[in-house]
Amino acid sequence: MQQKKTIAILGCGWLGLKWAKQLANKGFQVKGSTRSTAKKNEFIESGIEHFVLDETHAPLDELKSFTSCDLFMIAIPSSKISKDFLASLCQYIDPEKTKIILISSTGIYRETNEILNENAPLEKLNITSPIYKTELFLQELFQGKLTILRAGGLIGYDRDPVRFAFAESVRKNPDGRINLIHVDQLMQVLDACLDDQIGHGIFNVCQAEHPTKKDYYSRCCLLANLTPPDFLIDDDQSFKIIDSSKLFWVLGVEF
Repeated sequence: MQQKKTIAILGCGWLGLKWAKQLANKGFQVKGSTRSTAKKNEFIESGIEHFVLDETHAPLDELKSFTSCDLFMIAIPSSKISKDFLASLCQYIDPEKTKIILISSTGIYRETNEILNENAPLEKLNITSPIYKTELFLQELFQGKLTILRAGGLIGYDRDPVRFAFAESVRKNPDGRINLIHVDQLMQVLDACLDDQIGHGIFNVCQAEHPTKKDYYSRCCLLANLTPPDFLIDDDQSFKIIDSSKLFWVLGVEF
């Protein structure tokens, strides 16, 4: 019988912990990190080996133990992780032996009022953002031998999109477009990475439909028995439509 792979998830927040529990239920050996011991019992009960790791707590033996795995996923937002901490972790990872996944964000793309894919030129990226800097740092560190998933806004379960319907960014930009992904769909993509269906490279991960914010959030409000917000017209009606056709082609399925 083939031995199950070992997965290490740096940053077991909303997404990371959901996937960690799913993997543990399937019999994989799973390691997960948080910044405190607050979730330790939850990890133990779920069959996940718990590590406390951050910039202020990164013992050498724990770093080596945590990074000894078949798949290493970085799920900490780029704005909350430093290059020094990443470097201290990644020095123990051999990209020839370990598959590396970075959960990035479609926030890397500027709102240029057009369809954008992974080949967008630099002038259409937010090159001063932590998202871009983290991607670039890891690409250089691993010489391109990693998988970058640029995920859209995460929804699902307790993350009901209706909670954003009354945000000023929505009300003032009714013609802006939606770029979302359900957490179950993103975990389906992660499973495909684990099964080696998805190789090295950058992949956008968004649903194929991109309705206007007005249409989408009005529908969400009606489903929740709420009165849709009063949408305003601002001079800056900017948007972006994230094209995930590269991912859909590789998977043979469209979300």
